[in-house]
Parts: sequence; structure tokens; C-alpha cells
Amino acid sequence: MSYKGEILLDAGTNELEVVEFMLHSPTASDAGAMGYFGINVAKVKEIVTMPVPLEIPMTHPAVAGAMSLRGQVITLIDLAKWLGLPSTITKKTRVIVTEFNGAVTGFIVSSVSRIHRISWSQVVPPPSTASMGMSDSLTAVVKLDERVLLLLDFEAILAELNPNISLSARAGSIKSAEEREGRLILIAEDSGAIRRIIVNSLKTAGYEVVACENGEEAWNWLNDRVGAGEPLPDLLISDIEMPQIDGLHLLSRIKATDGLKQLPVVMFSSLGNDSNREKAIKLGAKDLILKPDLPHLVELVDATVLDTVLA
Repeated sequence: MSYKGEILLDAGTNELEVVEFMLHSPTASDAGAMGYFGINVAKVKEIVTMPVPLEIPMTHPAVAGAMSLRGQVITLIDLAKWLGLPSTITKKTRVIVTEFNGAVTGFIVSSVSRIHRISWSQVVPPPSTASMGMSDSLTAVVKLDERVLLLLDFEAILAELNPNISLSARAGSIKSAEEREGRLILIAEDSGAIRRIIVNSLKTAGYEVVACENGEEAWNWLNDRVGAGEPLPDLLISDIEMPQIDGLHLLSRIKATDGLKQLPVVMFSSLGNDSNREKAIKLGAKDLILKPDLPHLVELVDATVLDTVLA
């Protein structure tokens, strides 16, 4: 079943759709699932029955092999093994085929149940002490009436397993640290791994950086700063998928608010399709940058903040 293109919600509505899936113990029934999880439908290309995998030697234990999908060979990642949970293959086992950060990947799950359309206000950061020892892999928690869904940091998982995807950024060579001194960059990014890399890279380059874990935190920080009569940052770099307030909704609020609308905003997301770029530009963003461009981030910031022309 394909989901691509079916959930393009209106820009700035602060809504998303989440595919609910489960991970089980080897003998668990649906009622005994080890955990309820979710993934943004915008990342999902399709969901297929688990095939007989093609073997890939000398790989990470969580890599279950590969599969051929309409002529394309894609890597299969067993999410249960990645999380250190028991794993087994049954007739209900499914592969969630994702497409983000320019890569198509299959994630093996025990079963898939339904799609929830929710507000980002129902999505909150994970507790400081997450259950099942998976705090490093969690990016958010979805509060439903009957249960809680755990949202995994799929971007960090894929980056760690795929050597072709870099989660490192270089300092750049367009400007010197002295020329960047005193320039303040605000970051809104819910992935802890990516947020740390962005902050460290920009600070090493000479920028001052304030980092927020979601759109609501960034919105409150900006309003507090304006209320205190302090100048706006030179640039906001915002993810799209974030708890509480998503990046597009944050952008729409900023551009509709006197005292904030002049703030330059660049969206930085794994969901870099033409539709999302068009939404971001229409709402007032300077551009939308794909997360695989992370090694070039400092250069891109230089080009925006210091009016530098990229080579």
C-alpha cells in the first residue's frame, strides 16, 4: 500500500499523520506487544509483506539483509534488534519502506495497525528516563486517548547504519571565525544527535548558537527576547517535524507576527520534497535544506547570514 502524496496537509496547520506499528516478543499476541510506535506518514513510501531477505555479509546485527522492490535493492533494518528487543518473523511481519534524506530503506516491524491524524500539540519530547532503555533512539512521544506511541529517531538510526550518509559537518571556508563573531543563530531541532552536531559545527565556525528542542520552545524564546527589547537572531534554522509546534507552523506564526516577521528562516529537514519546499517558500522561508547537506551547513549559513555567494 502506498502513502506517498496522500497526506499533504495544509501548510502551517500544525498537523501530521502517523502510521502506528508494533514490536512484539517472539510469543506475544497483539495485546502483548512490547511497544506501540509511530512514524510520520510523510516518511513512508509504502508498506509491504516481509519478503525472504537477500543476505548482506559483514553488516550491523540490526541489518537483516536486503530486498528487491520494483527493481530497486533496499536495505532491511530490523527495528526490534536495533532497540535490543527480541525479534521474530511471523505472517504479520511487515516492512515499512521509507524515503527521506534521499534514501529508500525498509524497516522491519511486527505489525502495522492504523493511521492517526493528530496535532503536533499531542507530540511531546520523550521523558528524561525513557522506558525499555531506548531513550537515545526516541525523538518524541504521541499522546493518544488509549495509549502512547513512541516516535523513533529514524534519521539518526539510518545515519549510523549507512556509511554513505554523513552526520558530520565541516567548518567551511567561505568566511573566517572573526567575520562570524557576534552573529547569533537559533536552532529548532528535536533530534538530539543532529542538534548536537549542528550546534558544535556552528560554534566551531565562530557563530553564537541557541538550541531549542522543538518549535514551541523556539517560539517562546523568540517572544521572550522581543519582550525584553533584545535584537532578533541573525537566522533561525528549523526542522519541520517537531513536537508541540512543527516547523511550518512555527514559520507561519513568525511571519504573521510584528517584531518577528523580519527574522530570516531556513528550514532544515529530511522531508525535502518539492511540495515541502514550495510550502516553506510560500510561508516566507529563505529555503529548505535537506539534512544530507549537513556537511555544507556552515557554508549555507554563511551564504544566508553574511550574504556570501556559494562557489
